[in-house]
Amino acid sequence: MKLSQMSEGHWRVATKEPRHSPLLYPSDREKFINWGKPKKKRKKKLSEDASDLYQQLLNLRPAMAQAVQEVYDAWSQDEEGLDEEFGGGGICDRIAESLGYVIAGSLDVELDEYGHDGDDHAALIVSDGHQRYYVDIPPHVYESGGGLSWSKIPDVSIKPTDIIVAEI
Repeated sequence: MKLSQMSEGHWRVATKEPRHSPLLYPSDREKFINWGKPKKKRKKKLSEDASDLYQQLLNLRPAMAQAVQEVYDAWSQDEEGLDEEFGGGGICDRIAESLGYVIAGSLDVELDEYGHDGDDHAALIVSDGHQRYYVDIPPHVYESGGGLSWSKIPDVSIKPTDIIVAEI
């Protein structure tokens, strides 16, 4: 199909059979042109309180990264992949805990552990009573494995950008 202007404000839809070509008025033109295209999704505008909490969490990422780096650096596995404290498991619980200490020490918020049955990863939910945010460092940043058997990825440097802050 082809859209062509017939006169000022009037458009024709050219099809294989011209006798079926309707005239379109300006208000219909945009509807026709965009017909069948996915609608653009509008981003939700955060309230001032929410954007403040979001920004505060983003501002804490350097301190959170430093706290997580300390947990990572203290994690040592022997040649069999075992650690005295964590056994063969990973350190995501301890990382979530260190993220929580930094957040709780700086903000007046409620912290909840995130995880569910069958999930082998721990993260945080941060709430100020109005908005909730998921705060985490994905395990593939600092460890590899699955289930209850994880190995330390050597020589990892945790960066503030490794920390995810996502509205939920």
